[in-house]
Amino acid sequence: MTRLSDSDDPDPAANCPYCRSPDACKHLLLSIDQDELGEASGDLAAVFAEKLEDAQQDLAHQIARALLDAAERLAASTTGSPIHDRPGLTWNYRNLYVRNTTDMRTAITKFKALKVRITVAVE
Repeated sequence: MTRLSDSDDPDPAANCPYCRSPDACKHLLLSIDQDELGEASGDLAAVFAEKLEDAQQDLAHQIARALLDAAERLAASTTGSPIHDRPGLTWNYRNLYVRNTTDMRTAITKFKALKVRITVAVE
């Protein structure tokens, strides 16, 4: 059985409310560190980890797209260049340009000052 607490003197309030076990039992849906959201146990643990990984990948993609949009607004000109690597595999590059080194420094300074705000909803 998995111990739900590493403590030698676990808090009885953390015991299963149905069978009073201080260990993982047949009633445990999920036990997870709320601060680290790391290792989890319980019947929902594998599905939780899978959903979290999918959400992290999706969120990373959304953030990257938003940052690219912001970078494009700082550019004086943009071009696109699809690169055909292998049959069926194409990379679509976006190239962003500024007019001179002063504009380059300004664009970098403005980009560094950007704040990423995230809104999360679970449906």
